[in-house]
Amino acid sequence: MQCIIYTVVAAVIPCIYVGSLYLVENKLRSNHPHTLRKRFRAVSIVCAFSVVLSYILLKLRYDDPLDKMGFHWYGTIASLLLPTFLTMIFYTGTLLMIYMDGSYEMLFSAKEWKKAMNNIQWIRHIIMGPLTEEIAFRACGASLILQCFPGLVTTFVYPMFFSLCHMHHVLDDLNGGLPLKSAVLYRLFQSSYTYLFGVYVTYIFTQTGHILGPILVHSFCNTVGLPSVWLNACTSIVDSRNMKILDKVDESKFLDDGIL
Repeated sequence: MQCIIYTVVAAVIPCIYVGSLYLVENKLRSNHPHTLRKRFRAVSIVCAFSVVLSYILLKLRYDDPLDKMGFHWYGTIASLLLPTFLTMIFYTGTLLMIYMDGSYEMLFSAKEWKKAMNNIQWIRHIIMGPLTEEIAFRACGASLILQCFPGLVTTFVYPMFFSLCHMHHVLDDLNGGLPLKSAVLYRLFQSSYTYLFGVYVTYIFTQTGHILGPILVHSFCNTVGLPSVWLNACTSIVDSRNMKILDKVDESKFLDDGIL
């Protein structure tokens, strides 16, 4: 019976997370600063609720539920450094390009950091998105699923929820004037690579037992974006009706859209 409850709650958390985004005022576009601030508050409340609910359920089995949810201090350094280093290896080409064009110098610029901290889009993609999504999907959802299924099953199955949650952006695309077929194609493509990313960070969570690793990796990946091969693949999606490359949206903006 406990496993049924754990599984249902783990499946409901993603729905509540996405649903909370539409409880706020939606007269403005989803990337409008006023809308984003309301969304930040909404998902923060959802995360707090999810943590409390997961804590209560895990308390039925463990004396320290927060430990099972990845909130602890031991192993922090290793869980931060090792997954990030592994991810940087995957991005070797991208990081080399950043070094060669001098973009890395912005990391050491106080002016650039101040500008970033005042940019609500930067806060959305680098701080609030990774933080709230990893708490909801990994610390809460995945930790509950792990109580009933092996780590391998959790790693490959539960990220489907994370992936499908990105499909809600179809509504924003339609409001922006994109045809339905084009919007669905774009978001299906996005769901494909977000599923792979979800598998990766869920694996990190199951192996390290720490939530900080997935959060940092998520933030890092949002910072450097997708490797260029993925971007080229995205721009090659063909509208079968018009037989031409979909060029009605900004691909770089599209690829940056997280759930939030």
